[in-house]
Amino acid sequence: MNLFLVGDTDDDTVAGRVFTEGVAEADHNSFYQEVGKSGQDPYRSYIDFEGRDPLLAAQEYYQRSEQRPARFFALSDTQYALLTAHPDWNRDWFYRVQPEDVMLLDEREDLHHIETRKIRWNCGCSDVRIFAALEPIFRHQADELFGGDDVIAVNCPRCSAKYGVTREALEGWCALRDR
Repeated sequence: MNLFLVGDTDDDTVAGRVFTEGVAEADHNSFYQEVGKSGQDPYRSYIDFEGRDPLLAAQEYYQRSEQRPARFFALSDTQYALLTAHPDWNRDWFYRVQPEDVMLLDEREDLHHIETRKIRWNCGCSDVRIFAALEPIFRHQADELFGGDDVIAVNCPRCSAKYGVTREALEGWCALRDR
């Protein structure tokens, strides 16, 4: 299994993809993370992990990265919690916490908001980005790219969104870029 996550702190967005088909056989699973900041190249890191639980994979990533320790909890089918350590954290308490404790944290602990973010799922892919990625191939090997078809199916490599690209649309894109 390969997991790929991408986040943009300027836009408060995340996206990702689980690769289950066409994945090269390996003796390990991989967890990828890419974070983008305005005006800088994205930073990508990854770890290999055991098992098939994405929450444990993310937790393992936090433990092995330069970030602070974190624990992830599945509270229900649609509700998840992230517990992160901050300066002067209580290590014993942090690792002792169970999912039922997380559900009652606001009743048992004096909680304060450190920050609030409304993160949304958005890869940022678009026709323009797909056309830009296909343009070099189209300019040199248009017939091979389309293989006799008028439309090709393209998946975003980051989030797997599906795009139908026509030869006519890609020709129009290239003509605009040539102006």
